[in-house]
Amino acid sequence: MGKPYSMDLRERALARLKEGETSYAVAAALKVAASSVIKWAARKRRLGSAAPGKMGGHRP
Repeated sequence: MGKPYSMDLRERALARLKEGETSYAVAAALKVAASSVIKWAARKRRLGSAAPGKMGGHRP
């Protein structure tokens, strides 16, 4: 199976940002919220990857 669609969308958004588009322009073009694009870029800078984190917590 291929990569999840959401990761592909994140990669496309970050590629457009790298080319010089603004977060708001990228968001409009990909039909996502500007806050999502901004958070993905921040996560990429902070962690080196925009991949989503684990969900859920400790279950005894």
